[in-house]
Amino acid sequence: MHEKFVERFVETGIFLRATGQQVNPQFVSAGLVDPQGHFFVLAVNALVMVIDKKRLGSLPVPRTWGDLLQPAFEKQVVMRGHGDIYCDALQLYFYKDYGNAGITGLARAVRYGLHPAQMIKELSSSRPELPPIYIMPRFFAETLHGHSDIEIIWPSDGALVYPVSLLVKANKTAELKELVDYLTGPQAARVFDEAFFPAAHFAGCGSLPENASFKWVGWNYIRSCRIERLQQELNDRFVAAWKGGTLSCS
Repeated sequence: MHEKFVERFVETGIFLRATGQQVNPQFVSAGLVDPQGHFFVLAVNALVMVIDKKRLGSLPVPRTWGDLLQPAFEKQVVMRGHGDIYCDALQLYFYKDYGNAGITGLARAVRYGLHPAQMIKELSSSRPELPPIYIMPRFFAETLHGHSDIEIIWPSDGALVYPVSLLVKANKTAELKELVDYLTGPQAARVFDEAFFPAAHFAGCGSLPENASFKWVGWNYIRSCRIERLQQELNDRFVAAWKGGTLSCS
């Protein structure tokens, strides 16, 4: 959520929240309903852990995100990343829950970063020296469903989610009503669900595992912490710790 966009276009009323009903109770309980009413969440991208049990060996299966901070998982994890840019959503969650220790602990756990498509390729290989734990969107993880040594972990404290939201230009609401009704309705929700993006409409949560929950950093937190600047700072801290440098604090 870009501060300048919100200040210029949302708070001034140029863009409005799309009409629609948040009928999926999991969205409500996870706090995905914007309390200020600016953003309508169509669906969420959910991050899960994928485990190669053969490569994991005697290590315990991590069941919560905090488990990855244990020293036993040092260099056992692959997360989304390229060069010196790593998954900002993951860093943000670990920082919110565990502070600077969460960033250093995550950096200690990560061996390297890949695109999720590259993660799938590694998990489909038989190379024993590869890391056993991969963090990726469920969209990619489900392509491995049925592989004998692969387990998709929906953490007990919730899949980390970031929303796909919808805004409508105020002077286009009548013109775009049919499109907005489709995007916020049951038909589009089922399309999201088939792609493993849980949707706000109750018709879009059929593929969720039993007892699945969401872990959302929260609208108030995002609005209170100058999110763009924080994300850059966290990535710098993560990379410094990952490379063995000194963690800076603010």
